[in-house]
Amino acid sequence: MQPEWFALVARAEFFFNDVQNEALAEQLRELKRYYEENGRERDFFFVCEPEWLDKFPEAKAVKRPAVALVTTDKNWAVYVFEFPAVDCL
Repeated sequence: MQPEWFALVARAEFFFNDVQNEALAEQLRELKRYYEENGRERDFFFVCEPEWLDKFPEAKAVKRPAVALVTTDKNWAVYVFEFPAVDCL
């Protein structure tokens, strides 16, 4: 069975250069550490300019270049999306 993937999409500047976005960077570091400590395979990745993005009308609101943070962990994706520092779409 194929895993279900979830994506958080934002402009690349937000993910990689926004100094006010340290909270997301910290979440990613902690998630990576947690996976390593528990022998869990990483299931989150950055995808630059995903081809599938234009299939979603909401994507027009995202400034380019866009980046998607994709994961199979729905709970984590929902948590990050609701985190106050994250301003996706």
